[in-house]
Amino acid sequence: MAGKRILPVLLCLFCLFFAGCSPLEKVILAEERGYAEGVMGDLLGTEWFTIRVNKAALTDRYYDAVRADEGEKLAVINLTLESTIDRNVTVFDTDFQLQWGETDGGFEYPVTAEDPSLSAECMMETAYTLKARQKKTGDLVFRVPEGWNEFWLAFQEFYDTEEEGNTFFIFVQAK
Repeated sequence: MAGKRILPVLLCLFCLFFAGCSPLEKVILAEERGYAEGVMGDLLGTEWFTIRVNKAALTDRYYDAVRADEGEKLAVINLTLESTIDRNVTVFDTDFQLQWGETDGGFEYPVTAEDPSLSAECMMETAYTLKARQKKTGDLVFRVPEGWNEFWLAFQEFYDTEEEGNTFFIFVQAK
């Protein structure tokens, strides 16, 4: 009798462990009004959604939408956001910043922030609504100086009250 009850439990555990995103997966959270760090593949939990950087690449051209200028590359960061709340939230491309080096000027916002017409099918829009419990995957494209391949993707929480929340940093190595 006991064997008949154990088999379904083991089968459920097997499915949880080998599913793409199991409820047992560790989510990196920020300390209260602090920050959190992770690396590509980690799941970071913000107030409204989780962020995962899936992959990163350097290129001279992103579809026909964007071309790198002389002395620069395009860093293409593919990420997934998944809502963790029961209401819609608006996400902007300028919520994300790519940083490099140790100087104050070593950062960029996505190319869509400078020119919304620089968009392609796989890119995250300049602004979009992440619906309750929705998952969205897409690319953010940044102009970066040639010669760099290690970056930090930064996201900072901002509330409707203009108050700043936690900051999240994901270490990205682009190929």
